[in-house]
Amino acid sequence: MTEAESSEVERVLLHAGRACDRARRAAAALAKAGAEPNVVEALERTSEELSASYRRLTQATYYAVGEDELRLVVRRARRVSATFLRPRWRRR
Repeated sequence: MTEAESSEVERVLLHAGRACDRARRAAAALAKAGAEPNVVEALERTSEELSASYRRLTQATYYAVGEDELRLVVRRARRVSATFLRPRWRRR
């Protein structure tokens, strides 16, 4: 991920996080004030969905492994496992 892409993702995560917090606070405040249950439930559900979207975006961008990196990891793993499968006296 480039620096520009990372910057854009950070902005989206910032706004999604704030929206999630705001929805959670609004649901709690309206529930305490005696608002209609469907309004409180909608805000709680929205908060949960925003939280799940935040998590998905974070995992798909910051913790994702690109195709090239995945190939490199697989090659290294094969090389390491091949080394450890050889008899000890043949290892170099």
